This record gives sequence, structure tokens and C-alpha cells, in this order.
Amino acid sequence: MSVSTLHDHLNSKKREVFYDTEIRNRNDILKINITTIVMKFISITILSFLFVHLNTCFGQTQTTSAPIEVKRAWSTTFYQNGKRLKSKELTQVLKGNSEAYALMQRANSNNTIRSVLGGTGGFLVGYQLGSSLGGKDPNWAVVAVGAGLIGLTMPFAASYGSYAREAVGIYNRDLEQTSLRSVEYQFGLCSHGVGLTVRF
Repeated sequence: MSVSTLHDHLNSKKREVFYDTEIRNRNDILKINITTIVMKFISITILSFLFVHLNTCFGQTQTTSAPIEVKRAWSTTFYQNGKRLKSKELTQVLKGNSEAYALMQRANSNNTIRSVLGGTGGFLVGYQLGSSLGGKDPNWAVVAVGAGLIGLTMPFAASYGSYAREAVGIYNRDLEQTSLRSVEYQFGLCSHGVGLTVRF
């Protein structure tokens, strides 16, 4: 073999080694890129799941309930978000608080008795006065009984107001404490990457 032929043979071997090395390097880079892409995909999938899960579990703030306002004039009235609450509506609002709800149930019991006594007494008095307008003499004994029944409604009305105000006081107190303890978590993508936002 001549020197020129030997030189060409060596150069050919060098080129083969260079090409093999370059191909291996490219394959290694390709493997690294594929691994990186797969890891990023898995990470984004996991973070997306956590984002949805945490928002479902913790993303709800405690602002869906509002405090109840008590106004007292001739009778006690209750307002929430500017709307006057009837007794049934007030009971429904307080249902989520066991202590307040128990007191409201007692208030409703007194209110039921008041309504029965007031309705019966009003009927007796009204019937007799209506008879007098028709030319008949009213039965004053019945009128007196009716008036007495109406008078008996006062302590039950007072008890209703007392229990209802106490129930609302407990509801508002617990609502305020819950608002102070509430924390909102938001886990997801932001401008700088992935972040966890905590709101107190």
C-alpha cells in the first residue's frame, strides 16, 4: 500500500469516526429533547389537575353568605343584602348553623302559638263586631275572650323576637369568625411560570 493510499484510508477512517460521533451526539440530544418534552407534558398535566382540584376544594370564598341586619320598631324585622326576610326565609338562611337554627326553631314555635291565638281572638272579636253592624247585639263575653286571646299573643311575640335575634346574633358571629379564618388557594400557571396564590 502506498503512502498516499494509506493517508486516504486514514482520513476515511477519521471521517467515519467523526460521523459516528456526530450521529451519536445528535441521537443523545434528540433523546434529551424528547425526555424534556415528556417531562414537561407530565408536569403540565399534573399541575392542571392540581389547579382544578385545588380550585374546587379551596377556591370558594366565604362571601356567598352575608350578615343579617336586625331592625326593631313595633316588631323585629330582619334584612339580608337589603332584602327583608320572612320567618320562613330567615329559618332557611340559619339552617346551616346548628346552634342558630335550634334557637330559630324555638322562635318559630312561639310564633306559631302567637298566630293561632291571634287568629282565633281576631275572629271572635271581628265576628261579634260584624254582627253588631248587622243590627244584632254583640256577645260581649265572646268579645272579651277574643280580646284576651289577642292579649296573650304579646308574650309569645316577644319570645319569638328574642329567640330570633339571639339566633341571628350567633349566625353573624360565626359568619365573621369563618370569614377571618377563610383562606383561598389558587394553584396554576402565571406570567412567571407556575405559582400558588394564597388569599386570606
